[in-house]
Amino acid sequence: MDDARFVAIYREHSIKMSAFISRRAEMSDVEDLVADAFEIAWRKRNQAPVDNELGWLFTIANFVLANYQRKKMRRSRLLSLFSPEIAAPSAELVALKDFELAQAYRHLTSTEQQLIGLVYFDGLSVADAATVLKISPNAASIRLTRARAKLAAQLKGENQSQKIES
Repeated sequence: MDDARFVAIYREHSIKMSAFISRRAEMSDVEDLVADAFEIAWRKRNQAPVDNELGWLFTIANFVLANYQRKKMRRSRLLSLFSPEIAAPSAELVALKDFELAQAYRHLTSTEQQLIGLVYFDGLSVADAATVLKISPNAASIRLTRARAKLAAQLKGENQSQKIES
């Protein structure tokens, strides 16, 4: 991949990368994480797939976010030695303004949350989301169906418990 093509990919996908990362990290860290992801993409630009650059970038972003989360956890453990810390809600849950949906979303596994995020928040196809998560498209489709069913069941349970209390 030549320099001009990389610049074009950056211009085309930088906003989507920022949105993708902002739902998974603190806003104050988003710009740095996006820069880190594009730095890695630059170094690996000759390995970029021709037909799925955004999926490739999201895969790189997932690795950057995993490192970010590990670093954040280490720092949190260190800080907890000195003072109790109140846990802040994740960026994903803050983005979900509807309280009931946020409660139900919290019951999903990390993989289910990520799959729903890739398909519904980031607009990837199920096949592209499967590539990002390194699973088969069939497995992604099945997991997405199950995650939606689990989310619907949680929402139905929330509504039923509220009706009983009223």
